[in-house]
Amino acid sequence: MKKNLTKIFVIALVVLFFAFAYYQEQVSKVSENSQSVLFKVTEDHNSLRRVMHELENEGLIRSYDFSKIQARLHGFDKVYVGLYDFNESMSSYEILKMLNTAGAADQDVRIRFTEGFWAKDIAEAMVYITDIPSEEFLELWNDPEFVKEMMKTYDFLPKEILEQKDANVLLEGYLYPDSYNINPLNTAEEITEILLKNGQRKFDSIKESLAKSDFNTHELYTLASVVEYEAATVEDMRTVAGVFMNRLDIDMKLQSSVTVCYSLYEFDDWTECESGKNNQIDSPYNTYRYEGLPPGPILNPSIKAIEATLNFEDNDYFYFVADVYDVMDGKVHFQETYAEHEEIRLKLLGY
Repeated sequence: MKKNLTKIFVIALVVLFFAFAYYQEQVSKVSENSQSVLFKVTEDHNSLRRVMHELENEGLIRSYDFSKIQARLHGFDKVYVGLYDFNESMSSYEILKMLNTAGAADQDVRIRFTEGFWAKDIAEAMVYITDIPSEEFLELWNDPEFVKEMMKTYDFLPKEILEQKDANVLLEGYLYPDSYNINPLNTAEEITEILLKNGQRKFDSIKESLAKSDFNTHELYTLASVVEYEAATVEDMRTVAGVFMNRLDIDMKLQSSVTVCYSLYEFDDWTECESGKNNQIDSPYNTYRYEGLPPGPILNPSIKAIEATLNFEDNDYFYFVADVYDVMDGKVHFQETYAEHEEIRLKLLGY
């Protein structure tokens, strides 16, 4: 009898050992991968169990069932709303502890929108930090009623925005490209206002100079959006803006390939609009086909481009070509005549 009890005890110990080992394995880290995985907990996540199911689905924990046991053993019964920076090299315990600790979640996420981004680029970037589809942002930015409402608060939004019948996005050009701290729980309207508030601040810095110029706000932002694409340095931007002003003065077409890109809007490669094969697409935004400024901005310009356009260089140039093969400099070369332009272009670009 004693031998049997000993045997049963040994077997029980072995079972417990293997059970504990299996438990430890199931609550251990998923892998050695330490790359950040942003995990958002919203008000809709009304229980830790629901969050753990999602963690399992995302591959951040090995087992919902064993993590549930672990949560009970350690008294983890809360979950706080916010954005968590997890990775697969974290154990179930580490993840559960963060979820159960007030203040462990980041409320804001840092994101940068590059100068020259299109509105659709900004909308697509938002997907990485919010659950809002890019289409929702674009619909909002194309909603005349929403734009009218924003105009009441942000006076840098000109009335001409609503007159752009062929615009891809009504607020194109007025969504200021910059670095932002965005709360992933914010609505599309709240996020839009963050961008517009910054845009208003930038506008306020040039408001007095604009009032003394021959530009109105919409003209300035429209031309600046073209200048943003055509030059990298402030010096070149001012000279390029001067070239475009010279062309406008004699009713010469601006002929900027970025306006062809905006006319196409959907394309696989930028060479489709830069090669010349699509430069006669019938769109009022196509400055190879139509004289004057496009109906509105064709991208979202930086304050550098806006200031450079406002303070354009008074020069005698009508042509320019950028040395696109000089990756370190990308210097822009300017010419007064078309003959000079052809010569420089052939030398730099080979055609």
